[in-house]
Amino acid sequence: GFANTEATLTADDRQQVQTMQPTLRIAGTVTDASTGEPVKRFAAVPVIHFTPDFPMLDRGEATWHDGDFSVELERTDIEHGVQIEAPGYLTYRTERRYQIGDENPTLDVELQPIEPQVGTVVDTNGRGVEGVLISAATSFQHLDLYDLEDRNASFSPNYRILTYAPGECSIPGLL
Repeated sequence: GFANTEATLTADDRQQVQTMQPTLRIAGTVTDASTGEPVKRFAAVPVIHFTPDFPMLDRGEATWHDGDFSVELERTDIEHGVQIEAPGYLTYRTERRYQIGDENPTLDVELQPIEPQVGTVVDTNGRGVEGVLISAATSFQHLDLYDLEDRNASFSPNYRILTYAPGECSIPGLL
């Protein structure tokens, strides 16, 4: 329940105090902006802001939700945000950057429906291929091509989509 804290202490005669901060919790609801209905199956992806001009998606910590979400963040050396992604909707990202020690925000996210971005992966005979792992890049998230064969899909920094039968895939409207 507490954020990571580091301190350099030197043994001497005086008392030294290190105060620990509680984790930051960004929580809220996600609804369809047109219907007001809760969005089924969306990803809440932590955004790490190393500097104002260098944000990064922490896909290894992304969690899947239905209607509402809660993300706990514990690093004190950076600023935090969250990105909400769902197929058929434009991606949402917090504009504000939050720090450990800020009041826990509660967000009411209304996702804007968009035309789904769909595609099909086919073999040389034109038949759809199920189970193909596709990595996607955006203007915000680079495509990391190092050691792709050795990676476990859950630890990749890339946005990944798995094709389903018959080779079809759908991705959110990424930023």
